[in-house]
Amino acid sequence: MGTVYPARYTIHAENLIAQKIGGIENLEAAVEKDGSAGAIDIFAFMVAALIEGGVQHGKVESQLMGKDYLGPEPISYETITQLLQPGEIIDLKDTIMEAIREGNKTNIELKKTAKKKVHAVKVTTEWLKHTALKSGMTLAETLASTPGEIMDLSACEAIDNGAQQKIKMSFDDTLKVR
Repeated sequence: MGTVYPARYTIHAENLIAQKIGGIENLEAAVEKDGSAGAIDIFAFMVAALIEGGVQHGKVESQLMGKDYLGPEPISYETITQLLQPGEIIDLKDTIMEAIREGNKTNIELKKTAKKKVHAVKVTTEWLKHTALKSGMTLAETLASTPGEIMDLSACEAIDNGAQQKIKMSFDDTLKVR
């Protein structure tokens, strides 16, 4: 059995991917533009970025808990392309997409209000970094966080400033409240 590498879509991983393809929103166009060889290259790069994000997250988490990081060091893009066959890299597409979905998942939702005119904000890496740093996180903590975690942090800030949290409850949850 080989080494199991953590994969996490963090702000750091998002930055690396943005440097390669200009942002996650450009993934489909980049894959179509460069054909199958380009897709293999992009997916291998994304795997390396997600692993680097996972390792960085593990190190920051260990540091915050006062423990030593015991996980593996990140594996490089070059090593990934040397070890895996093209089909194996393509097979990782679902794992890549699941890590991105999980990284963007939020747990806090705000109610829409009719009173105030709300301005939409384009959520960029810079906006996420600004939000996290403004809340008191260090740069290392920020880069090791997922976009979803920082969006939840932003929602908490909005709630502190008067926004209403949207609470979803199942029928069973409602009965427990009684």
